[in-house]
Amino acid sequence: MAKRQDTVPETVHHVVVHVDPQSDLSWQNQRNAVETDGVHYDDRMDGRSKESMSEAVKLLKPQYCTLAIERHKIDRAVIFCRTKLDCDNLEKYLGRQGRSCVCLHGDRKPQERKDNLERFKVRETELSGYLPTGPVI
Repeated sequence: MAKRQDTVPETVHHVVVHVDPQSDLSWQNQRNAVETDGVHYDDRMDGRSKESMSEAVKLLKPQYCTLAIERHKIDRAVIFCRTKLDCDNLEKYLGRQGRSCVCLHGDRKPQERKDNLERFKVRETELSGYLPTGPVI
């Protein structure tokens, strides 16, 4: 049996970005925005309320994720998401941008999770969205 390539590089990097929707107002004019969880769809969205700020952060996070990938020339990454829905929505958002991405979380069937992990390991996909609190295989 041939030895497989290591799946973790010698160096692992991470990117942490502060998201401030009060200073970055680009969320107000986003086209092709990520779908959010819809929690604030019926709330007062005046651009200043806490509900508006919460929704704005949800809209900005995928945009910042894409900027980090592009600016740091990231060719492979595991992206940790807060919820399974966030993971699914990020997968769709990145897919619309032409990026290959798969999800690994408990709402996916075990075989799909296994296949997605294998695709990531053998570099068929560049990004993997992962929910750390959910079962992964």
